[in-house]
Amino acid sequence: MSPVELKNPLSTVPNRVVSLVSNLDTLIRLRWVATGGVAAALFVAWKLGLPLPYPTHFMLVGMLALLNLVYSVWIGRVSVPQLARPDEGEKIPKRILTLLFAQIATDWILLTAFLHFSGGILNPFLLVFVLHAIIGVSLVDFNMSFYLTAFGLSLVSGMTLMELTGVLEFHPLFSGFPDIRELPWYYLVGSHVALGLVMFIASSLTYHLVQGIRERERKLYAMSKDLVALSEIRTEFLYRVTHELKSPVAAMMSAVDAVLVLAGDCLGEKAKDMLMRIRRRGEGLLNLIKDLLEIARLSTPSFEREMRPVDPAQVLEMVCETEEIKAEQKGLAFEVEMKPVPAVLGDEAALREIFSNLISNAVRYTPEGGEVRISLREEGGKVVFEVSDTGIGISEEDRKKLFTEFFRSANARKFSPAGTGLGLAITKAHVERMGGTISVRSKPNEGTTFRVEFPAQSPGADGKGARI
Repeated sequence: MSPVELKNPLSTVPNRVVSLVSNLDTLIRLRWVATGGVAAALFVAWKLGLPLPYPTHFMLVGMLALLNLVYSVWIGRVSVPQLARPDEGEKIPKRILTLLFAQIATDWILLTAFLHFSGGILNPFLLVFVLHAIIGVSLVDFNMSFYLTAFGLSLVSGMTLMELTGVLEFHPLFSGFPDIRELPWYYLVGSHVALGLVMFIASSLTYHLVQGIRERERKLYAMSKDLVALSEIRTEFLYRVTHELKSPVAAMMSAVDAVLVLAGDCLGEKAKDMLMRIRRRGEGLLNLIKDLLEIARLSTPSFEREMRPVDPAQVLEMVCETEEIKAEQKGLAFEVEMKPVPAVLGDEAALREIFSNLISNAVRYTPEGGEVRISLREEGGKVVFEVSDTGIGISEEDRKKLFTEFFRSANARKFSPAGTGLGLAITKAHVERMGGTISVRSKPNEGTTFRVEFPAQSPGADGKGARI
């Protein structure tokens, strides 16, 4: 048997190149939001009567939108599979880094222009430099805090110096706003130092926090690969062992049956009793092997069964014929209510196992004199199957783990020591493969109700050839 291929739950964790391309796309979306936000802020400022050069500001907004459109086309031509080539490892191509720094540079140049035409260094929106530095370092896998701080301070310092020397005209934010040339030199120096410190500290802290998260992500990815490998070994081991055990156990039971038939009355009562015990043990062992094989198959993603329209009433009728005999032998009231229902898309053998497991459990765990009630009906476009009993019930704590492999509730272990704890896990897997749901209601010593819902097949659907 070839090794089972299980899907890694963290297989979509990207490498540095793929992650950076995705982050650049996020930056473009954020810029569209910023463009709309700036336009809305200018409209509010105009309504408030602030003396700003609105034509210039709206021209800058248009430039921001145009540049973002260019970046959108640029990144749209980037082929992620070609970038993440195995021979290059996770080395980030120069064109991707160029695109990143081009976006940051143009953003900050336009931001400086916006600030120049609305109060310069005195504009409280100067702190947007800090926000943009945080966004920048969170997008990449290397520390660029120093470079971003130096670049941002260079732009702000250059703008301030040109306004002080008269190269650029100072534009106050509103009437009565102080002129930058009237401010003491230590205020201007202190503002630059404070901005630089805040930018550097915020971006450095963000980088180290993001790196910690990425490192944990890489560790989880490595752990997930180990877990998948262990799961593959487990599944293959189950399949091999149970497959090898099935044939000799079946041969042993055939031999016992042959002895019982051929020996006839030649065997004493004690010998017959021993052979019958061997046969019962063999039946239990075969059932365990069958369940283990089914679990191994169902846990393999490549496992498929052809799904066709199945009449659940016909399947349920066949199951009930067998289970009703067991119920009568145990002295249980066995009631079946079947109404006309549409077909369901599924596998007949799996549907028979679902019905058989749930009904046989109800019969098995209901004491003598109790009741087992079965119903099949259509409800809200779904085929609903319910089996209720007046048996031992299940505690709330045990219900949380009821469909776990090899789990048996405390009441079940006391009432019937024999059992594998695989029946309900297999039942749930079959139900979900058919697109259905299973639920349970129960109270200890009062009884249990299992409810299964399947999507009903529409009258015109044939469902032939579907594989699930």
